[in-house]
Amino acid sequence: RYCPICAREDRERHNETYWHRAHQIIGCTVCPKHSCYLENSRVPINNFSSPNFFDAESVVPYDSVLRRSAEQREVALAEYMLEVFRQPLDLESEYPIGLYLQDHLRENYLSESKLKKSFGQFYKDYEEFYKEILEPMEYTRMQKLFNGYRYDPYEIIQIGFFQGISAYELTHLPREYELKGLEGLYKDLAEKYSVDQDAVKKIGTEVLRFSRRQTYIQRKSG
Repeated sequence: RYCPICAREDRERHNETYWHRAHQIIGCTVCPKHSCYLENSRVPINNFSSPNFFDAESVVPYDSVLRRSAEQREVALAEYMLEVFRQPLDLESEYPIGLYLQDHLRENYLSESKLKKSFGQFYKDYEEFYKEILEPMEYTRMQKLFNGYRYDPYEIIQIGFFQGISAYELTHLPREYELKGLEGLYKDLAEKYSVDQDAVKKIGTEVLRFSRRQTYIQRKSG
């Protein structure tokens, strides 16, 4: 992909254009510098393409139609993506990214006890936030991301931007972290009674399920 304005500036400055890394970030549709939509070149990228080297000057046309984005949020997301992309990753932290994103949920998505999280409401707000600029990820994919079963950078960036987490914070997770909510409660109970934490979690999960079932009133009619 390429930005028509970047291509024009390259040619004015260097007498040829070149590929820009920022334009190839998965999910980025707008040039962070010029706020115009990126255009697809004729270079194929798929499993059936033979390996070849394509220099940008040979395939990027001179007369591309310029289309600017009118959505400030779309441009801001592209700028955020580029900022995250340029950050040096701190690989020493063992803080799971899904848990980190959970721990940064705003107060309105937490129960009064702070033990339960309203992911349903979070997802609705996420959809509303992005509805004009991108196809939101499925709810099940978001759940897997929060629970540590998915690590898609584009999806992580979407959540980070929506939650107002800075690019530096997203790429430099704390080395030490405190388990919160139910996970923190299970950890404290495991330490208190010298029991395996996974066992405590399984028992706690079943207790909660049983408790929820007791709140339902069975009615045959009426």
